[in-house]
Amino acid sequence: MKNASPAYCAARSWLAPSTIWQVRRENRSISARHCALSEAGQTISTRLILVVANSGGAMRERTLHLSGGTEVWSGSVAIAGTALHEPGLGTIGGGAALLVYKGTDQRIHTNYRGPSGWLGDQQALDPAGAAITTTAEMSSPTVFETYLPFRPAQLSVYGFFPDAGGLLDVYWQDPATQRWTKTNVLEGPTRPGPIWSRPSVAYIPSSSAASYPGRVYLMYAKRSGDVPGVQRMRISYVPVSPDIGAWLPETLGMDHMFDDEWSNAWGLDLLYESGIDANLRALEVVESDSKPNDMWLNPKADGILDVDYRNADDWARIRLNLCKYTANPEELKPEPITCPGS
Repeated sequence: MKNASPAYCAARSWLAPSTIWQVRRENRSISARHCALSEAGQTISTRLILVVANSGGAMRERTLHLSGGTEVWSGSVAIAGTALHEPGLGTIGGGAALLVYKGTDQRIHTNYRGPSGWLGDQQALDPAGAAITTTAEMSSPTVFETYLPFRPAQLSVYGFFPDAGGLLDVYWQDPATQRWTKTNVLEGPTRPGPIWSRPSVAYIPSSSAASYPGRVYLMYAKRSGDVPGVQRMRISYVPVSPDIGAWLPETLGMDHMFDDEWSNAWGLDLLYESGIDANLRALEVVESDSKPNDMWLNPKADGILDVDYRNADDWARIRLNLCKYTANPEELKPEPITCPGS
């Protein structure tokens, strides 16, 4: 599973969460998403989209849906565009999907899937009409529909694009013009990266009663030369100024190691299905000498544990040795004070 990036999309019906991922194996890239799709002349239905890029970058699609209790694969359909390294696939509102990938021209490209299928390869452009460039290294883009402070309380499509040096930028897509504006949502002074493979994003609402507000998680593997490096994570939060004690604008920050300094990954993805999951989950293809290319599932990737706390008497446990080794640590002379024996 070398150079593999597992990925997951909400599966609210018949597909088991563990069956949905995005991987890159050797010279082939596979991107899968389960979503509600609007087909021409049909109502919105749920299905799995599978996008495959071969060693030359040519992409093809197949879909999987449930028909009368039977899983049915569609035929293979060519997708316009050529992908260098790993494509990213995201679902967006209205029964559509958006494919984002790095072209052989080292520019970000997109392809929109509507009711009539894929609309065609397009360069991602900034508001001035300039192409958004990226890197030739093993850094790939992804796309995710979520809530971020660049447009507070507004569900929007955001692109997570590596720049020419592999450092990550976050772009907001204007729904009217389809152009991409670089945002300021990343907490400084440094940016994530240089990234290896494709970053992953998840959103968890604060309450099951409403989709907003919530927390955004960003996870990535940091590139170390020409091999993957440490897994790192950022979360959206509202910081407080230590000088004036005031709330500061919400940001995507607190960049930290996801596990430890030896936890490297060829690829990764964050998994969360609203109404099903209680915790954020992470799927990782680890880079390890002892267990190379193993796929690991971390069921509590947010570190939140629902445990009961009680008022334990720590003194009853530590008082004996604490007294003994404080009063007479070398045990070479008579006790200067009398310590309890039990």
